[in-house]
Amino acid sequence: MPIAGAVVSAADLEGKQQLAGLLGAEPGVEVSGVGPIGIAIIVETETMKALTSLTKKIKQRPDVADLRMTYCN
Repeated sequence: MPIAGAVVSAADLEGKQQLAGLLGAEPGVEVSGVGPIGIAIIVETETMKALTSLTKKIKQRPDVADLRMTYCN
């Protein structure tokens, strides 16, 4: 099971808390913290292909400015 850590930057800093809630509602995504740099998430999926698909889906959200992977195993 692949697991990854990432930091998500909100397109609108005022909407960071709302985005964190929406990300946390995604299956396989756990929000571990919200800070000045962004939203720390942990992503866990069944396959690497599913992990790639989910991170692409998050990056394509209009309320996401960037997603930076910090760890992947």
